Amino acid sequence: CHCYPFSLHYLALCLARVLTRIPGTHAGGLDNKLPNAAMIVINFFGFYQHITAEDFFDTIKSRVEQSGGRCCSPVVEVDFFTSTDLLDLPSEVSEALVDALRLRHGYQSEKKDVTRFTSSPTVQEMELRLREIIGKYKRFIFALEADEGKSRKEFIDQIVDIVKVTNDEDSPVLGNGKNEKSIKIVSVD
Repeated sequence: CHCYPFSLHYLALCLARVLTRIPGTHAGGLDNKLPNAAMIVINFFGFYQHITAEDFFDTIKSRVEQSGGRCCSPVVEVDFFTSTDLLDLPSEVSEALVDALRLRHGYQSEKKDVTRFTSSPTVQEMELRLREIIGKYKRFIFALEADEGKSRKEFIDQIVDIVKVTNDEDSPVLGNGKNEKSIKIVSVD
């Protein structure tokens, strides 16, 4: 199974963001100046192979609970895309993304040293192809992206609503608060 918790649209937008990022503005240096930036994003995306979106969410929830935390209900959801009904990616984009993921998968399947993944000549060729194609279609790709200000407002509004409910004695969100650690202050940067 070649399933991932994220879509090819998501991958295309992540690549476009990284490849248009101003050099020196990312703490880890992942920007367009890094010669293998696109394939590093592909490699990160590939870490989630064989995981569905539902499994991904369940894993996060389980780890939060194992660490003594509690997940709030409802879950905070923020728009990443302008719509849930997205136009198909141009075939050139989706083919390049699938080819890059196959290359990564094949490299991993052959049990090659993944730390040397981005230095392979084949991978370097794929890097150039991705940069060219993402650059060619970046207007289309960025048109998929939700407005960051609107998404930020949605996030803050939902957090505020959750905090208001947690102050109630019989909160259905986080329980009644008795003998439980609960958040009284929330800071959103």
